[in-house]
Amino acid sequence: MPAEAVWEDLAVPFAPRRWFLPRRPDVLAVLRSQAAATAAAAEAFRRWSTAGAEADALAVRAAEHAGDDARRALVGVLREVLTSPVDQEDLYTISERLDRIENLTKNVVRLAEAVGWRPDGHAARMAAEVAAGVGHLVSGLEVIVTDHDAAARAADEATKAARRLEKAHRRALHELAGREDLTAAELVVTADLYGRYAALAEAVVGVAHRLWYTVLKEG
Repeated sequence: MPAEAVWEDLAVPFAPRRWFLPRRPDVLAVLRSQAAATAAAAEAFRRWSTAGAEADALAVRAAEHAGDDARRALVGVLREVLTSPVDQEDLYTISERLDRIENLTKNVVRLAEAVGWRPDGHAARMAAEVAAGVGHLVSGLEVIVTDHDAAARAADEATKAARRLEKAHRRALHELAGREDLTAAELVVTADLYGRYAALAEAVVGVAHRLWYTVLKEG
């Protein structure tokens, strides 16, 4: 959806007695729409990492594009508003870090398709933790203003999911080192793609840390 369309959808008019003032966009709603797109990308990535279906690869790309649209809308909104319920720098940083998650999922799928790599059980386990972590981030952003404790707990749960992903990555590399059914080139490609899954753990933690920092400031 174009940024302008998102703006129109999320614009909230003032009360009738102040009809002469411009409509105020809901900044948090725009950020949450990007978080929802990130969650959609993570879920499609989880499905793709489980079965390698082309439809899920396309869904990852579509969700990433939707996230880009929402991010552009957020930047446009931040240029216009004077105040927001959350510090504007925090909103921008969270948006930027959500975008990194979206881009990483898309890039894993793109590279795997380019080299003919099929996701395996290790990929499926790691992607499941990506989806879980992003789900917690979405929950935290839903209550970032109304329930600081719940938002902080959601950030903690997202970090735990990322740590489980890192543990799964180490296990995957350990088992990969003992495989004799793969060529040297296949081992290198698989290790590289496993590493890109691990990078998603770092990206999830990046959002979680900023969410925690934002809650700390606002609280």
